Amino acid sequence: MAIPTYRDFPLLNSYVGQILEVFKANPDKTKAHKISTPIMESMTHNPEVLREIIRLNMAQPGFFNKFHYPAPSMQVVRNPYFDLVVNCWIPLPDKSSNVSTKALHHHGSMLLSTATAFGPGYEHWMLTFPELVDRESELFHMDLIEAAPHYLHHVSFVDKYIVHVPMYISSLTLTYALWTNSRPTTWKDRLKAMPLMKRNSAALRKIGKTLGLTKALDLKLEEYLDFYPTEAGFKGVRNRDDVEFKRGPVSDYLPSIFHVIQKTGQSDLADEIAELVKNERDLKPLDRDLALALVEDLKNGRVIESKLTEGLHYGFHHSNFSREAIELALKAQSRKPEQALSA
Repeated sequence: MAIPTYRDFPLLNSYVGQILEVFKANPDKTKAHKISTPIMESMTHNPEVLREIIRLNMAQPGFFNKFHYPAPSMQVVRNPYFDLVVNCWIPLPDKSSNVSTKALHHHGSMLLSTATAFGPGYEHWMLTFPELVDRESELFHMDLIEAAPHYLHHVSFVDKYIVHVPMYISSLTLTYALWTNSRPTTWKDRLKAMPLMKRNSAALRKIGKTLGLTKALDLKLEEYLDFYPTEAGFKGVRNRDDVEFKRGPVSDYLPSIFHVIQKTGQSDLADEIAELVKNERDLKPLDRDLALALVEDLKNGRVIESKLTEGLHYGFHHSNFSREAIELALKAQSRKPEQALSA
């Protein structure tokens, strides 16, 4: 039996097709993102789109057997022009909304349009391109672009090298994230969109770095991607592993993804889910039992809470900080970018 793709779902097929037409017609990716904004917003107004995305992902092998970061994701499509995913922003156990979901970070030459499709949305901070002040202390200067709510149906654009961070939310929020490179689509993008390249991207990045091919293949590799606020300003993190979260266990992922299914009104899919879980070959017995118990919770209307584990998904000083810490770092910057020391 063939594994479903977005083409098997009428609304997804229509929306993806519209966005694809825009990007094929507009080599200027920034312009294509702008033109795609009303399409992205339209998607958020139709709950059936989200239902199709959930059903598409449920049918993918391994969907119920994942290790996950604090925000689980669901893939819609990846092609040579763009990558479209759903990010599921899970609240902290204490429902605090004054904590960053990750370190301040940028995505190199990538462009991002993000549309809030479900939930209250989150507070989104964006700062200017980081400019080096002191290499020895790895101190950078950034100015605030905006700190604003990314509310339901709102579409936000994050330009290349713009530093940003979402804050945690008090209840589940889902966003549609449209990713592209900032340059016109080339053969390299077509190569990277191939299934073999997608499955082995991490290994290829290591090989490319060793062989000096990262620039040729455009594998995202930057010296400083992440930053955190200090009393002196913003400190850059050279090694992403120092601020990157570890993937949590399947026993955390299952309550969180069932929480998404329940909160978005998909409990009527319980029988379909049960069959998929039973056919998930690599699920460990305890995880299968947990998944089937969660199916019963769906059927009987019992509230399913999401699950994040401290020390894996949150609780890191350089990755989880308050908005006040960002504000203090902005005020602490005593030197302007034009006074920055030469590298």
